[in-house]
Amino acid sequence: MFVVKKRFIIIIPAALLIAVLCAVIFATGGEGSPGADEVAQLGRGEAFAVSSETAAVCRDFLTKFGMAADFDSATEEYVLIPNEFDPIYEKYNELQGENGLDLAPYRGKRAEKVTAELLNSDVRFAVLLVAKDKVIGAHITNGEYGDENLPLTDYGKT
Repeated sequence: MFVVKKRFIIIIPAALLIAVLCAVIFATGGEGSPGADEVAQLGRGEAFAVSSETAAVCRDFLTKFGMAADFDSATEEYVLIPNEFDPIYEKYNELQGENGLDLAPYRGKRAEKVTAELLNSDVRFAVLLVAKDKVIGAHITNGEYGDENLPLTDYGKT
């Protein structure tokens, strides 16, 4: 007769539970808790054309600030909002407050970063972060390295 010891009754379900959890994390790409290395690596991806759905979300959002942008030549790439905000990200989130936005609820989440050239403006680009068909972050910039990012509320002031 086959005798099952108590410890195997506990170990086998525990091993199955761990296997299921690993499969779920692998299937979702571990989006829930990216580390700093993962955040940095994801930002090095290739840019691609903006989907019509994302362009519509961005266009509607920019219209509220009196802006128009060229989404036919806009680019998109995926970024991860870090779990922990360093001083630079804290400052960037303060800028989001001026736009009426807050990145804090999106810590550890993936977003689409859309860069579109503004029409009829000295400021050259709008950069928008989109998650689940909602703009969660945005700034304007002239596109020069080291130049300051500005809130959308500064549009027309520069």
